Amino acid sequence: MTDTTLANDNLLENLHWTRYKRILVVGRPASGKTTLAKYLANITKLPYFGLDQLNWDESWQRVSKAELERRIGSTLALERWIIEGNYQDSLELRLQHADLCIEIRASGFPVMKAFLLRSLQRNISLRPPRLPYIRLTLPQLVQGLVFFVKKIVLFECLYGKQQHIILSRSPVPVLTLSSHQCKTLIQRSLR
Repeated sequence: MTDTTLANDNLLENLHWTRYKRILVVGRPASGKTTLAKYLANITKLPYFGLDQLNWDESWQRVSKAELERRIGSTLALERWIIEGNYQDSLELRLQHADLCIEIRASGFPVMKAFLLRSLQRNISLRPPRLPYIRLTLPQLVQGLVFFVKKIVLFECLYGKQQHIILSRSPVPVLTLSSHQCKTLIQRSLR
């Protein structure tokens, strides 16, 4: 595995993204995985797949574990893709099929802020959400934030260490970015 932690934002902009045909994007919840993956899908013309979308059916019911594994397998069999998500059970399998893995590292406060902003936007938006989502009252939103903080702590205690171990054995290069670097890259491209 090659672990590349970028200290220089210009290096990120100068990567030859088009040479990669199968890119994984992983990171803690609300770190910017979806935003970066969709941005890269746009510039590379690779089809985007979010593991959350693969995990739900048309009636917003969670699919069985066997069906999720089938959907992930079908996606991995494609010649070109960007897959984002943190489903630990399939991380090693996804790494075996990837050309590049991008790990987004984000600290707790910015992630909690991103989660809160995303929740508020979903509650204010008139557009239907892309995933099952119920508009929340303020007490429910606060309860959700408490749940999210617990989820972040759980991710760090259990999955963060497991993910780091799996990524350290990765058969493909792992590019480690901060959420700030992702945001900067996307903002520069929009100018």
